[in-house]
Amino acid sequence: MTPTSIRPVATSLLLKSKRGFASVGKSENTVDTLIIGGGPMGLSTAYHLALRHHGDNVNSNDKNNSNGSSCSITIVERDPTYARSSATLSAGGIRQQFSLKENVQMSLYGRDFLRQAHHLLKVHDDDNEIIDVQFQEHGYLFLASSQKGKEQLIRNHEVQLSATAGGYCGGNGNDSNDGNGANIRLMDPSQLKRKFPWLNTSDIALGSYGESGEGWFDPWALMRGLKRKCQSMGVTFVKGYPVGAVRCYDESSSSSSSSGSGGNGRVLSVDVAVDENEKGQAGEVTRYNVDHVVNAAGAHCSRVMETLASGTTENGTKNRHRHHSRHLIHPIPVEPRKRSVFFIHCNTDQHHQSSSSSSSSSSSLLPNDNDDVIVVPRIAPLTVCPITGVYFRSEGSIPTAAASEEEEDDDDGRPPPTGNFLCGVSPPREIDRAIDDVSELDYADYELWDDVIWPALYHRVPAFGEVKVKSSWAGLYECK
Repeated sequence: MTPTSIRPVATSLLLKSKRGFASVGKSENTVDTLIIGGGPMGLSTAYHLALRHHGDNVNSNDKNNSNGSSCSITIVERDPTYARSSATLSAGGIRQQFSLKENVQMSLYGRDFLRQAHHLLKVHDDDNEIIDVQFQEHGYLFLASSQKGKEQLIRNHEVQLSATAGGYCGGNGNDSNDGNGANIRLMDPSQLKRKFPWLNTSDIALGSYGESGEGWFDPWALMRGLKRKCQSMGVTFVKGYPVGAVRCYDESSSSSSSSGSGGNGRVLSVDVAVDENEKGQAGEVTRYNVDHVVNAAGAHCSRVMETLASGTTENGTKNRHRHHSRHLIHPIPVEPRKRSVFFIHCNTDQHHQSSSSSSSSSSSLLPNDNDDVIVVPRIAPLTVCPITGVYFRSEGSIPTAAASEEEEDDDDGRPPPTGNFLCGVSPPREIDRAIDDVSELDYADYELWDDVIWPALYHRVPAFGEVKVKSSWAGLYECK
């Protein structure tokens, strides 16, 4: 959830994980499923495939299922330190506030999985290692400032309430009182102000707040737990990346289909190389004969697909499919784009003051209600501002019982605000572009902070008038 610059303990864990991967040599292997990408999607795919072949005993070390058959699964990951992983460089959020029912249902599954991760990721019944993914169910808060935005939130809310978890994760892991479905509440400005007294609601028409099941978690802890569990179920991890493939291409198959009856385009084997030097030059190559290939490369999935498509045919000739320069009939419309995250600290010793006492130069950024006072959020849900799309949330582990903001009272025994927050925004469309040089991730885009993020934060939360950027980083986001 937090980069190594903020949480040094993560560095040692990342370096230790490197020993869990075996460098490939000159050989040829056969596997049922080859998964390219060892992040959350690749690990989750391997976990669920392995679990399916283990039967109902999720803590079994038996590699055979109840029918006596086995399933060999290999994950290929270029960087087992996850130094550039999109997941570890993200805000680690999970929400059910989508406009598509299928997305809501998938997120409900993820919610239940995170709640049960300490049990589901145990290697065996006597496993004493606690897998704590630090699931902070402090919600998402989407705000609308126009009638159009208000109507969209209402339509989305109807979709969200119509979706249920459907007994996912065994159907017995929901330990809250919100049933199996999404627990989303629409709130008018007065309700928002009571719940979040630090929030400027002067220009807000409606808010949509996830009361439970939404929030954030530690992606690194989840990946570590998934990897450990996968290894216990026989999943093999290889440090490397694909450099070529052999595909089955039947000239008699219909040219309009990428999966014709003759096996048109199916991947038969994948060549995997290892970085041997600092320049990233390919080292030894191992060929993996496969039944199935899963592309879980995230922001790099399009490039991986091109590599698989531009290989040789079954008889050893170069693939010359005429429908696409890279031999893809349907290229994946995904590209890697840079996203910057800022770790900020808000002054928690600010004196409560009327907004009318502020200087005229900043009065336009403060609430219109002159009797509003400066309140530092004790805990802020992941709040998405209208128009700009700027988001912010609290950072750190805060018990849910201590997080309520209603009827704010500094002497009620609850811990004081930490003042720590994460924030960011997607760049404007005119400058948002694909990233080809990963060195661009070495720095965050401070122009976004100066021109977009800070003004939006200050307008929405007056206490953010006194903030300092303590750290920043950049990662990749997969965009269509």
